[in-house]
Amino acid sequence: DIVFKEHFLPHDLLETIEDHCLVVTTPLYIKALTKIDQTKELHSSVFISSTAPLDQKVAESFIPKFNTDLIQLFGSTETGGIAYKKNYDELWTPLDNVVIATNKENELIVKSPFISAVLYENGLHYTEGKIQTFDYVELERSQFKLLGRSSKILKIAGKRYSTIQIENCLEEIEGITKALVFVETDQGSLRGELLNITLESNQKFSIKEIKKIIQNSFSNLKFSIKLKIVDIIPTTEVGKKLLIK
Repeated sequence: DIVFKEHFLPHDLLETIEDHCLVVTTPLYIKALTKIDQTKELHSSVFISSTAPLDQKVAESFIPKFNTDLIQLFGSTETGGIAYKKNYDELWTPLDNVVIATNKENELIVKSPFISAVLYENGLHYTEGKIQTFDYVELERSQFKLLGRSSKILKIAGKRYSTIQIENCLEEIEGITKALVFVETDQGSLRGELLNITLESNQKFSIKEIKKIIQNSFSNLKFSIKLKIVDIIPTTEVGKKLLIK
C-alpha cells in the first residue's frame, strides 16, 4: 500500500505506520517528529529524508527515539541523485555510477548517467553528463563532507561558515521557531558581505543579542547583520523556507 497525504501531521504518521514501512519525507518533518511527546518502536521501518539539509543533531535525536534507520539523499533537479548517508554517518557516499571531483574552489563536480542531457542557462546547454555545482565539499577518499552551497556560505579570513549551521544554532534558542539566513553582498562594509537573518518569533531580539548567540557557537566570527522578525516564515510543500521580500 502507498499512503500519500498533502498535510501529514507527525501524529498521523505514528497512527498509520506499521512494520516494514518505507517513509519518504523531509528534514522539516523529521525535526517535527523529534519534538513531539509521543514515540513508537519502528525498528523494522526506514525513513528517507531529502529536499534540504538535515541537521546532524536532529538525526542523532530522531534515530534512538524511534529505534529506526534514517537514510539521507543528496541531489538536485539537474543532477538527479548524487549521494546518500545512513544514520550517524557524517560523510556522503556517492551512488553507483556517480563520479565526483572538485574545482580549485572546492566546489563539487558531478559526472553521472542521472544528469539532465540539456539545461537552459542563457540558452540551451548540453551537459554531456557532467555538471559543476555550487556546493562546497571536502573530499575524503571515495566520500565527501558537504559544507554548503556557495550562496549559503559566509567566508571570513579564509574559513567558510555554513548558514545552515547558523540557522540550526538560532532555532535552538527558546522563542525562535524558525530561522532563515542568507549571505548578502554589502558594498558598504569592509568585508563586502553580511548575514541577512529572518526569524519567526513572537519575541523581540536585537541585533546585538543575535550576534552574541551566534558567537557563542562560532567563536571569533565577526560579521554585519540585517535582522527581520516576522510572525511566520512561509515554507514550500516540501518544507523549504522562503525568504519574505
